[in-house]
Amino acid sequence: MLAEQTDHERVKKSLDPEANYINSQLAKNYGFSDNGRQIFRVVWSENVSETRESEFDCFAGDIYIGTSRSVRRTKKYSYLNDKWILEKLVYNPTHEIKGSEFGNYEPIYVFQDGKGNFLPLNRRVVEIILDSLLNGSPWKKSDWESWDSKRREREEELFFSIIDNESNPFLSALHAGETVLNALDSSVVSGASEEKGNPVKES
Repeated sequence: MLAEQTDHERVKKSLDPEANYINSQLAKNYGFSDNGRQIFRVVWSENVSETRESEFDCFAGDIYIGTSRSVRRTKKYSYLNDKWILEKLVYNPTHEIKGSEFGNYEPIYVFQDGKGNFLPLNRRVVEIILDSLLNGSPWKKSDWESWDSKRREREEELFFSIIDNESNPFLSALHAGETVLNALDSSVVSGASEEKGNPVKES
């Protein structure tokens, strides 16, 4: 629980590097609207707000005295706390949300598990979601399992190629008890970037 809270505090203070990377790729691959707004983006739930005209509860101290209609700047996702969200720019003007005539962002996916617990950002998940959304090819459980199996096979091949090569500089680190997982992760990411942008599904 402490680790999760620490991570939440970290991403509240500054935008996560993974979010920076994902947003740069979303801008590069999917572009901007005519008024210069990114079509897809990832945001932290605590960092986004909107100006809304609505009925708001009114209190006198701790005493509820009814509602009144007014325009207020409010937290956009009042029902979500400390979550990453993938959004899409849509044009669905409504008088309740000020500025929506220029487009407003709607959630596509919230990074949380089935119980509402925080999940970290994952660039591959973003790619798969957008592939499904834009290409009309929803991913089934078997598709995820196939992709995950191939990813694991690639990691195993890379790992054994490292430990089988005595001249490889990573081998001495392994024998010294040092971790090579960071190098392995970076190699896997590098290898994945050479493939097609989205995981290939089995027919």
